[in-house]
This record gives sequence, structure tokens and C-alpha cells, in this order.
Amino acid sequence: MIQRPYLLYSYPWMPYPRRVLIFLRERNIPQHLVRPVAVSDPGPNGDRAEEGFPPRPPGSLPVLAVPRADDDGYDHIGDSVAIMRYLDGCCQRGEHGFPEMKKKEMTPMEEARQVAFESLANELTSSWNGVRLMGTAAGPPGLSFPKGSKELLRWIHRFLTAIEGQHLSHEMIDDMIQRTATVAEILLYQFLDFTHDCYGVDLTIGSGEIIKEVYGRDTKDEFPLLRRFWKEFRERKSAIREGREMVPDQFHRNMTNWAEGILESRNIVRK
Repeated sequence: MIQRPYLLYSYPWMPYPRRVLIFLRERNIPQHLVRPVAVSDPGPNGDRAEEGFPPRPPGSLPVLAVPRADDDGYDHIGDSVAIMRYLDGCCQRGEHGFPEMKKKEMTPMEEARQVAFESLANELTSSWNGVRLMGTAAGPPGLSFPKGSKELLRWIHRFLTAIEGQHLSHEMIDDMIQRTATVAEILLYQFLDFTHDCYGVDLTIGSGEIIKEVYGRDTKDEFPLLRRFWKEFRERKSAIREGREMVPDQFHRNMTNWAEGILESRNIVRK
């Protein structure tokens, strides 16, 4: 049993840290094992950890500080997926007092499909950065490029189409309702939640029409499985935004201030 908690440094409302917060709830990992430490939003007077905790570690957040057994120092793990994989391993082995959760045995094909699903879901949030920087007032002055944002949004559409067609089914969603979510499912939900709650768009709504995707192939612009997945996951206790997970108003105003024509071009509904 560890004597000191792991420390999860994060900006709680931002996408990559919020993935890990959802993961902690899904795995029923209590705060006496992994203690979230909120860091003030970056800026000239920000980027400070809560009082009473060691200073914010270097690197992009989230960062997990793992207490060393032989001294009072910490080892650090960056990258949200790496943190979740590490904590998943602790749960699978029941180490350090973590709630034990045995990993489901998978065939090589099932494991390959899971890796592909996780990769696509992770790519969504990475690709969104260009969409929002060039398409909203959240980007730095002078970077506005609506045509570029609109084109990158087409690639988001392609990733969502791949997930809809290759990794979702009603049977899979029914199964998810009864069990703990996988890392891939958490990544997908976090993206849909982030774009909806922070940027004011619902990416699960399409026009229902046949459109040309980025490589010129015809594809139907609709996501019934993605929409059901998002709605079902949103009802989970792990998905509820708490306290500092709510986007601050001063950021939300800029994040929902889209350049004209970007959202309408993809038949996305403003929220």
C-alpha cells in the first residue's frame, strides 16, 4: 500500500486532463490513491498548482506524479493515454491498493481492432486543434483562416465516419452500458463532450445526405450509432462535469465565436 497519493496535475476542464478524470471515475479509483491537483489556467499569472502541493511539473498537462517508495520524491508520467495505460496496469494487477479489475482476454484480432479504435479516437482531439485555432476566436490574433478550418473539419468527419462504420454497433453500445468503459470509448466520448460543451457544436448530427468525403468518395452524412453512443455515455456518473471541469465563461465566449460559414458547411448544429 502506498503511503502518499499519486498526484494528477491538470487543467480540469481541458480535453486531455478530462480524459483521465473520466477514467479515474470509471475505474472507481478514489482520491486517496490518485489526487487530482488543479493547475490555474495558463497565462502570465497562471499555471500554478493548488496551494499545499508540490509545484506543477514541467511538460504539457496532464502529468501524473508517482511517489517513489524509497524517498519523498516523484517520478512523472506525461501524456493522457500513457497515464491511463499505467493506471489500468495497476488495476489489472491490484497493486498499491488500486481496485482490482481483470483485463478481458482478447483474441489478436479483437486487440488489433481495439488499438485501431483507440488510435482514431485519439486523432480526433489532435486534429481538432487546427479546426478551433483557425476557425474560432480562441486562436491567437492573426491566425484566423476559415477555409483551412473548414477543410480540417472534413477530416474530422472522415474519422467519425470510420468510427461509425468500423467500431460501433448497437450490440457494442448495449454491452458498454453494463460494464466499465474502455480507454478507446473514453477518448471518443471526451472528444464529443469537449466539442459540444466547450465549442458549442454537436458533431453527431449530419444532414442525412450523400456527400463527397476528403478523397472524393460518396458517403452518407449521418451518425446514428455515434449519436446513441454519445447520449448513453453522457448519462454515466463518470461523465458529469464537476466544479473546475466547467469551462470558464471568459474562455467559452471565444470558443463558441466561430467564423462565418464553417459550421454551416458541415451541417453542424449550434448548441
